[in-house]
Amino acid sequence: MIRIKKPGIWEKPGFWAIIEMYRASARVAAQWLQTAAQWLQTTAQWLQGAAQ
Repeated sequence: MIRIKKPGIWEKPGFWAIIEMYRASARVAAQWLQTAAQWLQTTAQWLQGAAQ
């Protein structure tokens, strides 16, 4: 009986699909954080203006 070598994790397309998914979600998270930072900055400026 010949033993068939199972493909390693690096050879599986699913592994790379997961990596791509993480990369895509990381990009989305970065954009969201940037938007949140801008919103906080705007809010801080508005509060500063309201306090004066």
